[in-house]
Amino acid sequence: MALIRNVPAIPKVMDYADYRRFLKDYYEARKRLDPAFSYGSFAKRAGVSRSHLVGVLHGKNLSTSSMGGYVKGLGLEGRQGEYFELLVRANQASGPAARRIATGALRRWLDEWRRVNP
Repeated sequence: MALIRNVPAIPKVMDYADYRRFLKDYYEARKRLDPAFSYGSFAKRAGVSRSHLVGVLHGKNLSTSSMGGYVKGLGLEGRQGEYFELLVRANQASGPAARRIATGALRRWLDEWRRVNP
């Protein structure tokens, strides 16, 4: 009889309203799958420094110029990458008006995605 391992699933970005929580959960899931996975290897895949990644995980804002690298490093494709970028913009919006606009764009995107992917 073959043993079935309890393999942790990589989290889905669409299940998150906080990109930092997603990044932390993604890192933890990957680390459980591959104990050699590290902040350094994650940062390298994203094209940023280890200190930048750790800073983002601890509250530093993710720059617009590094968003594409994170999308690539996370292995997000197409609509998932779009969602991640909108999520970052909504989470980092400064001021009530900007937050309202960014959150509205994220909500519209999610509504459309759910309509197409019931």
